[in-house]
Amino acid sequence: MPPARASASPHATPVALYLIDGHSLLYRAYYAIRHLSSPAGTPTNAVYGMTTMLLKVLRERQPAYVAIAFDTKAPTPPGLQGLQSPPAADAE
Repeated sequence: MPPARASASPHATPVALYLIDGHSLLYRAYYAIRHLSSPAGTPTNAVYGMTTMLLKVLRERQPAYVAIAFDTKAPTPPGLQGLQSPPAADAE
C-alpha cells in the first residue's frame, strides 16, 4: 500500500498515526491480567494483554499507521527517576 499523502482539500479524510508507548502498555497489561502463564510456567499475561489492547485499537480506530516505541536500557534521566515503580521480577 503506498503511503498516504496529505491533501490541501478541506474534504480530505484525515490520516491517523498512532504512537504507542510499548513499555507503558506492557506494564499496564502485566498488572491488569494476573496469573496467566504457559504450561512451562512462563508468565504470558503482559504479552497477552498488550496484544489484546493493540488489536482493539487497530480494530476500532483503524489507523493508517502505527508505531510502538520501547525504552532503552540507558540510565533514566535524573528528573524522571522515581516516577514509576520498578517492574516485578518476572516481568523483566
